[in-house]
Amino acid sequence: MRKEIIVIIFSLITLCSSAQTAEGRFSYRLGAGANLVSIPNLAQTFCSDESKPNYDLSEKRCVSPQVSVVAQYRFPTSLVAVEGAVSCCMTRGKIDKNTSLGGESYDIKLNHITLGIGAKVYPLKGVFVGAVISAGPCLNGSSCVNYDASGVTNFAKMQTSDHINQTVKGRTLVRADISMGYDFPMGLSIEALYGRGLTDLIEVVANSYGIKELRNDSQYAGVCVGWVINTNAQQTRWR
Repeated sequence: MRKEIIVIIFSLITLCSSAQTAEGRFSYRLGAGANLVSIPNLAQTFCSDESKPNYDLSEKRCVSPQVSVVAQYRFPTSLVAVEGAVSCCMTRGKIDKNTSLGGESYDIKLNHITLGIGAKVYPLKGVFVGAVISAGPCLNGSSCVNYDASGVTNFAKMQTSDHINQTVKGRTLVRADISMGYDFPMGLSIEALYGRGLTDLIEVVANSYGIKELRNDSQYAGVCVGWVINTNAQQTRWR
């Protein structure tokens, strides 16, 4: 999988470099950021309604990382630019269930690598608004749930964890993002984004743990900081 990621990134860079023209402008952006993630129906998926009076339940929204490599082409004498991106992102949620006899927790982490295409508009110098749609597989689909419990033996906890990861699988992510940000003249780029998952991310097979098949898409609100590199050093950084 690591070799495939390297090949995808190298192909994007090679494609953009070979297509560069004097009239347009190519640039690359390396970015990293964090998203506040929400996964609808997560607690209902893992915790049975029938036994709810017997435990206290809490669901936590998590902050998760995201990194990306973006290749952008700015059309000549235009406010519009198009982009291709490779991104790695985590979609995470956590559930705590407490009873008088002990507690259980489910820490769901779905790691995806996605390919995306999008466009940006620069209405003012440095200021942009953009939209991207991306899709990609779950890298840890068969080990996406970290189960923990108190009041039981380590053997019982490990056995339950194995069974849950046989029951719950991560699915492909299809995601649409809108963003707004600013490119500074020295190369720094900052953007705020809102994203929405368009697919059900969790597959559940028949089981005896009360875990149910519901629709679990996702929502993201985050900030990304990046560094923009122009392919031509003589081109001004100010957009």
